[in-house]
Amino acid sequence: MKKIYKGKREGLITYLLIASIALPIITYLAESDFYKENPLMIIPLLIPLIIMYTIYFKTSYKIEDGVFYYVCGAVKGDVKINDMMELEKVDVFLGGGIGAALTRRGMYLKFNEDVEFYIAPADNDG
Repeated sequence: MKKIYKGKREGLITYLLIASIALPIITYLAESDFYKENPLMIIPLLIPLIIMYTIYFKTSYKIEDGVFYYVCGAVKGDVKINDMMELEKVDVFLGGGIGAALTRRGMYLKFNEDVEFYIAPADNDG
């Protein structure tokens, strides 16, 4: 059985996505003559947009055949669910462990004394 959970999208990540969209537009409007002469110079301004888009829309978690898979931008991986020792809901991400989440309200998955993983699915109860 396969179940896919989308990442929760709220807070700072939304504002960063808006800023990454606004940056090339504002820059182009402010220096339109320069970009008309050198249209390839807009490409470096699109790189943050591509990165933010990938992180914002591709963050998800999947459980399949007893394995927990996670994707958050360039961070991808999997962990066997049987290795999980504890699941803890938190209101604030404290920065410990690996984080594949877009918001500060989520869950810590603890696998042993050394490995903590932070996720923020759209529904912490589902």
